[in-house]
Amino acid sequence: MVEVVAALIERGERFLICQRPAHKARGLLWEFVGGKVEPNETPEQALARECREELGVELRVGAKFFEVTHAYPDIEVHLTLFRAAIESGEPKKLEHNDIRWILPAQIDGFPFCPADVDILARLRRGLPKGAGLPQTERLLLREMGEADLPVLRAILQDPQVMTAYEGPFSEAEVRAWLDRQLRRYEETGAGLWAVVRQDTGEMIGQCGLTWQDVGAGAPVLEVGYLFLRAHWHQGFATEAARACRDWAFSILRAPRVYSVIRDTNVASQRVAQRNGMAVIDRFVKHYRGVEMPHLLYAVDNPAKN
Repeated sequence: MVEVVAALIERGERFLICQRPAHKARGLLWEFVGGKVEPNETPEQALARECREELGVELRVGAKFFEVTHAYPDIEVHLTLFRAAIESGEPKKLEHNDIRWILPAQIDGFPFCPADVDILARLRRGLPKGAGLPQTERLLLREMGEADLPVLRAILQDPQVMTAYEGPFSEAEVRAWLDRQLRRYEETGAGLWAVVRQDTGEMIGQCGLTWQDVGAGAPVLEVGYLFLRAHWHQGFATEAARACRDWAFSILRAPRVYSVIRDTNVASQRVAQRNGMAVIDRFVKHYRGVEMPHLLYAVDNPAKN
């Protein structure tokens, strides 16, 4: 497996694509600029180097946008696409046959490398302006993938973490949890995202935005969070939850966001309170054969006032 990185470089509503040289494998197909991660490089360092070598630009690498694994006849790659911005320079055809700035609606006019198919499906839906996933000074959020299953197991199979869910998940339930997030990413553009420490690159939990049923009313947009127990009591859940709240307000233009919390889960209630939320309702969930009283917390988008 070869680790490969690429850049989703945006300019307004357009993004940059590059045509591979005719003499290389998959010659004249289109791709996102990038290349292999060399030994002793971080993915971000590799991407900045590749863009310097191939386009002559200095890049600011942002959050992960998409990950995919693809097996070509000659090589199997794990591709990570990062959102990125050009800090200096104007892209030049230093190694590629051609470069273009295109709109999502123009994707079908260009034959892309097969590894990019799933990425293109996301881009066809368009990119809201400024829609990079939430980040903070200490944390970045990204979509989860198969490689995150070990951390998901550590979270979802910890009896103490899963007290509010009536105990730890089975392997099948962990798998179903990940599959549900992948469907949410595809269908709504959001879901529970991996929470990653900026200083170490490790995934320490999950936090994000999902639509939840709250009894007889319409589904509500919830800020949800679950973290590895080793990272409790360090402010990470509050920091991630606030970032998701602000993302929902600024990107989704949500008039209100919620948190649905079991009435016995005091720690999660405190996070919701620190997120500016207050209890607006109570209802009972029927889950895993148990009736669970829940509190519905909410906070309004200040922009609607």
